[in-house]
Parts: sequence; structure tokens; C-alpha cells
Amino acid sequence: MISIEIKYNSKDTFELMQFITKKLYKINSIIARVVQPSFTLL
Repeated sequence: MISIEIKYNSKDTFELMQFITKKLYKINSIIARVVQPSFTLL
């Protein structure tokens, strides 16, 4: 079922994955910026 949907919406799925990846990358960079200084304080 899911594989059929991905075949039909492969372009949309790819764009959604790119969007999620970009969001996660932004969140990760923010977390890294917040966490790294606290580690240097320790």
C-alpha cells in the first residue's frame, strides 16, 4: 500500500523528504550551537 503511494507520489515524497531533512538539519545546527557552549562550560 505505502510502496504504491510512493510510486504514484514519488516527486511529492521526494520533496517532502527534502523539506524534512532541511528542517532536521536546521534543528540539529541550533541544538549544536546551544549544546556545544554548555559542554565547554563543563
